[in-house]
Amino acid sequence: MWIQFAILLVLSFGAKTILKHETAIPRPYTYELQRLNLIPSPENFYQLNKSEQENVVKKASAYISQWRIRSWEGETNYSFPSGHTIFAAICILFWGGFLLRTRHYLLAGGLVAWAVGVGISRLWLGMHFPSDVMGSILSAAVLYLFIPEWRVDSEK
Repeated sequence: MWIQFAILLVLSFGAKTILKHETAIPRPYTYELQRLNLIPSPENFYQLNKSEQENVVKKASAYISQWRIRSWEGETNYSFPSGHTIFAAICILFWGGFLLRTRHYLLAGGLVAWAVGVGISRLWLGMHFPSDVMGSILSAAVLYLFIPEWRVDSEK
C-alpha cells in the first residue's frame, strides 16, 4: 500500500509541476498586488527575480494580514493547479477509500474534514482560484485511476 501511495505522490508532484509551467496562470494574490499599485500587472510579477518578488510582497504587508503575507512569500510560482489540494485529494482517494473499506468511518470523516479545510485555506489565503482547487481534485482522480489497486486483507 505504501508503494502505491508513494507512486501517487510522485505522479501528482510531477503533474502539478508540469501543469504549473504549461498553464502559467498568475496567483490570485498578484491581482491584489496590482490593485495596490505595487506591480503593473500579475504577469509582471513573474518577470521579477526572487528578491524583487519578495520586496513587492513585503510592501503589501502594510495592507494585507500577516497570515496571507507569509503564504505569499513562500509561494511565488504559478497558480494552477494547487499542489496542496492535489495532495489532500490523493489522501482522500487513497486513505479515505482504505478507511471506508475497513469501516473506520470516523477517521474517514476526519480525513475529509481536513481535506476540505486544505482546499478552503488555499482560497482564503489568496493562493488559488476555485478552478485551481477543482482542477487539482480532478487531476488527483485521474492519476488515481492509473494506479492499480492492491488490496490488503483487513480481516487478518
